[in-house]
Amino acid sequence: MIVKHNLLESAKMIVYFDCWKVHLSSAMLEWSAENFMWLIVIFVPARCTGILQPCDIGLQHVYKHHIKLAAAKYFQAVVQNQLAEGILPTEI
Repeated sequence: MIVKHNLLESAKMIVYFDCWKVHLSSAMLEWSAENFMWLIVIFVPARCTGILQPCDIGLQHVYKHHIKLAAAKYFQAVVQNQLAEGILPTEI
């Protein structure tokens, strides 16, 4: 009996994936099966991530919102600077 990290070699781990296209791809599933044989992959039904992952709604949603706002401000400033420099809108 081999013990690694205080777990038996036969120990399994459940991983929940959402239905994001890359998670459903055969390439990803084959790769994880070949490299992480101890994983048991379970897919969360579409639009149910918030039920099994409350932090996805409570914390990550707020974080993602602020990242999107910062990105929008950045790209707006880039476009405004290019327009101020005389670059045509069709060339931005």
